[in-house]
Amino acid sequence: MNTGNISRNHDAPRILCISPDFAPKQDSEAFCSAKFVNALAECGAESTVMVHSKAEEHIDRSEMWNCVRAAVVRIPPTVQKNPFASLVSAIRYQTWLWARWTAETVRQAKQFHQNSPFDVVYSRSLPMFGHIAGYWCAKELDLPWIANLNDPWDFHHFPVGFLDEDRKDNTGLSDFWMRRTLRNADLVTYPSHRLRDYQATLSTIPHRSEIIPHVGNSQVFQESGANGNKANFHLVHAGKLGSNEFTGRSTAGLLEGLRLFLNDYIEARDHTRLTLVGPEDPATQQRIRHLGLEGTVVSVGRTDYQASLKYIQSATACLLVEAEMAEGIFLPSKLVDYISARKPILALSPRVGVVADLVPGGGITRVDAGDARGIRDAIHRLYVDFRNGTIPQRSPNGLQVDQFQPERVANRFLEIIRELVVTKEKYKLQRA
Repeated sequence: MNTGNISRNHDAPRILCISPDFAPKQDSEAFCSAKFVNALAECGAESTVMVHSKAEEHIDRSEMWNCVRAAVVRIPPTVQKNPFASLVSAIRYQTWLWARWTAETVRQAKQFHQNSPFDVVYSRSLPMFGHIAGYWCAKELDLPWIANLNDPWDFHHFPVGFLDEDRKDNTGLSDFWMRRTLRNADLVTYPSHRLRDYQATLSTIPHRSEIIPHVGNSQVFQESGANGNKANFHLVHAGKLGSNEFTGRSTAGLLEGLRLFLNDYIEARDHTRLTLVGPEDPATQQRIRHLGLEGTVVSVGRTDYQASLKYIQSATACLLVEAEMAEGIFLPSKLVDYISARKPILALSPRVGVVADLVPGGGITRVDAGDARGIRDAIHRLYVDFRNGTIPQRSPNGLQVDQFQPERVANRFLEIIRELVVTKEKYKLQRA
């Protein structure tokens, strides 16, 4: 029988994690959540993960998710329409979105808590409705509550991106729950200082916060390094691009820069390859044809997560493409994968931002996303080091890698939980 938890140490904190998106859903937030829960388990914590379960079009078949499968409690959306039940749930939980899912999450959380009490409620986003359930679970169970924001609160708060009409209709309710979450969570965690500052400025609500970055893949990449395929100068981009991604990461500068590099350095043409790992973007494919790069750029389409890691391992260098914005507030999870793999990184990223802050730590070359000539020059420098056998000197190492080690990140988070639990218990005693 699935007990809905994963445990390595019965004395460790018991965590009720609410993460609507979770592996094996093929989604970056789902992967981040699963990797983090596994890191917590490796450090002795016990988690039960409440997940929004529906028929997914894209399921990731990577075997690495098997280790967290026992932790997951999948709560499906209600199939039968019952207007009265929906109204009751909406009134009770003060939301017309995901009200019955929230009700069922709270019901099951209370049942699990009766059998084996939790120590803390931990909700994750995006999507933001995980925090609605987190609020009510923490309130019903009288537990400390940690809310994690890996991105701005909701899509209409992103500094870039196109918002469709359905999302526009629900911005008022979303903002209501943003304010309630920031005011009531015992702690809000962010993957970067810049996202925290952006969210604080946007909301104007003071709140206690901590920085908890994404975790890397130290177990997967123990044998990895910067050598890649020694026969080819192999560049790899893993992740969504263009129309497949909300912020619309454009490949125009990258492909134009690559074309300029090949025009200027003819000897590189026969053994230069760019592999795009992820769903195909029509605009990118059109640019590839327009620039005559069909023989150089290969799009392998959507792959399972573990397959994408193999492409990263095969790379001479890895590419990061961010949307053009005044300040980069995101810590891309794929960047953490690249760093964990100790791969030289060419980041097409804002001049001011999270990625730019990481450049002094080593292993990252940053160029503006639209600067085709700068991209050409950066590719050339990588190519020269590849030909000279000095490309490993460009690899991330030391503190740059260590800051994303799963054990290090998870242990810091568990320290925070213990502090919150002690504080909550003192408050209960004072209240009694």
